[in-house]
Amino acid sequence: MILDESVKLGNSSGKKSILINSLQYIFFGLLGGFLCYMAFKDQNSSQLLVSLKEVNYWWVVPIFIISLFNSLIRSLRWLMLIKTLGYRPGVTKAFSALMIGYMVNYAVPRMGEITRCIVLKKSGHIPFEGTFGTVITERIIDIISLFLVCILTLLIAYKEIYKFVYDNIFIPIGQSIQLLGESILWLLPFIVIVTCAVLVILWVFRKKILAFLYQKKIRKIISDVWKGIASVRYVENKGMFILYTLLIWFNYFLVTYIWFFAMDNMTGLNMKTGLVMTTLGSIGKSLPIQGGGVGAYHYIITQAGLIFGVSELNGNTLAIINHGFQTIFQIGFGLIGFLLIAKNIKVLPGNTRQD
Repeated sequence: MILDESVKLGNSSGKKSILINSLQYIFFGLLGGFLCYMAFKDQNSSQLLVSLKEVNYWWVVPIFIISLFNSLIRSLRWLMLIKTLGYRPGVTKAFSALMIGYMVNYAVPRMGEITRCIVLKKSGHIPFEGTFGTVITERIIDIISLFLVCILTLLIAYKEIYKFVYDNIFIPIGQSIQLLGESILWLLPFIVIVTCAVLVILWVFRKKILAFLYQKKIRKIISDVWKGIASVRYVENKGMFILYTLLIWFNYFLVTYIWFFAMDNMTGLNMKTGLVMTTLGSIGKSLPIQGGGVGAYHYIITQAGLIFGVSELNGNTLAIINHGFQTIFQIGFGLIGFLLIAKNIKVLPGNTRQD
């Protein structure tokens, strides 16, 4: 069922869109592989194995509880948006759809957002366009939240971050620019020509573009998606919605910080270090790289650790155990969610709309 819906979406976007998406996945896949290489290229594999064996894995228990709690909170927050559309699919369906989406994202980045809307459509007969709009809303809220968390992180750890960025990014970039000199100026005419060409093409085909956008079917899709996006305005308990969002990000911090106690060499690290690693790690995971940001997450976590004097060995160990746990957790509950949805389709009535 999910495959059929995905094929329809793919056909509607055209072969060019499929080609662009394929090139995008290849590019980010190569980027992830390159960053993974950069993270582990100087790492002694024997030392890394010893470090992984020395981790106290009993700390997985509280991390598992927090991760499960966080997924439930995300489901409840999503339900608040869906409720504004006049539907009440229930926690089980929302949680299952969410976890299936996470699982799919490990194989095809960004496809998970589409998949969970399809799952909810198949299990609860809720229109795809509406739920997709709520997912877009969630994505916007997450981006805004990450931006605010980045600001908070900069305010708290400004000195440490500035020194590291200045020494490892600004100085090397400055040296590179100095070496290039004025040779880069030859790109400016090319950029101007391409920009003008795009503007001319848009102007020439403006009538066809507007005609396409004003088609009845397209207008309905845009309208339904917009209803989903605007759903946040009609959430009944906005205070609870904000609380859920704060809890989600606090739990992200806890999941990273608690791992410090599982490693003897990192128990002395403070909460500031945990905040920086959580923030930069979230940026790494947000990149559309296969495997849940594999490579990008490991490289960024290792670099974040260096800011506070964490060795490359400990940084790599932390990245592997944290990313590995989240991968097992989300894929595992994705499979459980799939089984729950299959059961619900058979047992529960399909249409749950509140008229």
